[in-house]
Amino acid sequence: MVEDISKDQALKTIVKGSGIGFFGMIFSNLILYVLRVILARSLTTNEYGVLFLAISLISMLMFLAMLGIGDGILKYIPHYRIKGDNERVKGVIVSSFYILFPVSIVVFIVLFIFAEQISVIFFSEPMLTPIIRMFSVIIPLFAIYNVFSITMTSFKKLEYPVISWLICKPLSILIIVIISFVLGFGLLGAAFAYVVGFAVSAVMAVIFLETRVFPVFRNKIKAIQMKKKLIIFSLPLIVYGILWNFMSKIDTLMLGMMMTSFDVGLYQAAIPTSQFLFMFSSVLTGLFLPLISELLAKDKIENIGVVYRTIPKWIFYFNFPLFIIFFMYPNVVLNMVFGSDYIQAANSLRILSLGFFVYSIGILSTIMLTAFEKTKYHMVNSGLALLVGIVLNYVLIPLYGINGAAMATTITFIFYVSMPIFETYRISGKTPFHIDMFKSLVSGTVSMFIIYTATKLFFAELNIWIMSIMFFMFILSYTILMLVLKGLSKDDIMILKAIEKKTGIRVEILNKIIKKFI
Repeated sequence: MVEDISKDQALKTIVKGSGIGFFGMIFSNLILYVLRVILARSLTTNEYGVLFLAISLISMLMFLAMLGIGDGILKYIPHYRIKGDNERVKGVIVSSFYILFPVSIVVFIVLFIFAEQISVIFFSEPMLTPIIRMFSVIIPLFAIYNVFSITMTSFKKLEYPVISWLICKPLSILIIVIISFVLGFGLLGAAFAYVVGFAVSAVMAVIFLETRVFPVFRNKIKAIQMKKKLIIFSLPLIVYGILWNFMSKIDTLMLGMMMTSFDVGLYQAAIPTSQFLFMFSSVLTGLFLPLISELLAKDKIENIGVVYRTIPKWIFYFNFPLFIIFFMYPNVVLNMVFGSDYIQAANSLRILSLGFFVYSIGILSTIMLTAFEKTKYHMVNSGLALLVGIVLNYVLIPLYGINGAAMATTITFIFYVSMPIFETYRISGKTPFHIDMFKSLVSGTVSMFIIYTATKLFFAELNIWIMSIMFFMFILSYTILMLVLKGLSKDDIMILKAIEKKTGIRVEILNKIIKKFI
């Protein structure tokens, strides 16, 4: 008999997976951020810009080469697993690989051959050529990794993608970068480090799936081919993937085309900093679709609504304090981390923080559309957003430089998530908004006003120690006001109990305090 999925079980599944993923994501982001700081301080601003211009290009192409099949894996494996149909489970995995690996090889060959033309014609930057050729190898490596990693996520075995992608990949890149710089390889050594990181992740993903999750090559189960079903489901997502990846990288690429690599380098200090606001959200999205698919399979529509309202509320809670810091003190943050040369990107960080904050809350609505098999909406939404992004970048970059790119990205992100929020509401009557978000907004705003005023009165200039103390005081004030305004609910108590059970961290006193305020 198939296990029933209650509201509490659904939320606990999210907590269990997000706990693993959250710590992995924190580790990964810290390592990659340290890596960016090392690169920014070791390379010239122009070289740093060239490297991340190539990374933006290759990121767009490697997700494009996935053809939207990843969402098909997340959709169908949980569906067939809950029915005990292992033949089709294996069929989804094998069919995905047979579709994607040949495509990735073709993209790799084309990119390697035409690297010089891409560098000179589109970006007027000959330094890009050897970097693009080296990075072209990443395309097939990512195809291998992604099929097996998404499969493990669909089995709710998030710990293995966390180890291979969030721990071993950034560590491998960091170690090779340090060795390369010590040996004097500079920019080319840094590029080679990224290739090694992807190779390590691909190998580990294959080993983990085969030995710990679901043996594909060693088991005797006969796979039922699922190519046609995957392609039909993913066809709108293929266009969506192309459009979305252009949209997410269009700011950096158009900066490279219309401005200089130096400007790209400045912008690439603001982008990774603002992306911390997407960290918690990105952990949850990988588990959200399989869980919603299972709830749909059991007709637990009301539980879907509870999960859909609860997860964005947590994202809001976690992200709002960080957003306030980035918005109020962008120059201090960039100066402390990247150095005084990058303070010019302060306004870009402020603008981008708003975009990523809104995007992190609304992105789950796009997952809801996938769960309801409304994938055509993705194609239309991303197409419209891409068009808006191109027009805005084309108009704003010549006028405002990197700040224009930041404005274009923020407006595009807000526009993009607004559409699926409305569409999901029209389909299901569900929204991601919760009254407790307003309480969090009030708590954070009041807390920041208090801390900002105190900082201005007592400190002439800020350093990392003063900022750390002020941030602690801000979080303390924010938490107290959240309790006073009753910004937490019984679902949050359940979440704390699940965290206690999972991690062993005692939260009994915290539970008692919260219960007095709900």
